[in-house]
Amino acid sequence: MSGGPAEPSRLGLSLDSASVDVRPAPIDCVLNEAGTPVAVFALLNDDNTRDATIALQAFRSWGKELFSTAIFQDQETINRRVLAKFSNVCDKQFATLTGQEDEVMAYLKKALR
Repeated sequence: MSGGPAEPSRLGLSLDSASVDVRPAPIDCVLNEAGTPVAVFALLNDDNTRDATIALQAFRSWGKELFSTAIFQDQETINRRVLAKFSNVCDKQFATLTGQEDEVMAYLKKALR
């Protein structure tokens, strides 16, 4: 195997619970296949957040246009250093889904226009 992750040939569309395997890390959902893809990350812990950071950095280095959105189970549980690095590469974050369902849906609808 080579040292780095393989570049994805294209981003797919998935709305089911199975992750879209977009190397180097899974993106939980990719929306808007026709325009700029909106990648949605469901982040549970430090490891998920690190993986998402690596994936977003890889997409940037490949020159891939991608709008990223993160929804944390509970952002307060994420290590500050891990969260700081992630914040540098993610376009929009929601600290939790609980109680913000309407805001998340409204935001995603707006992002897809």
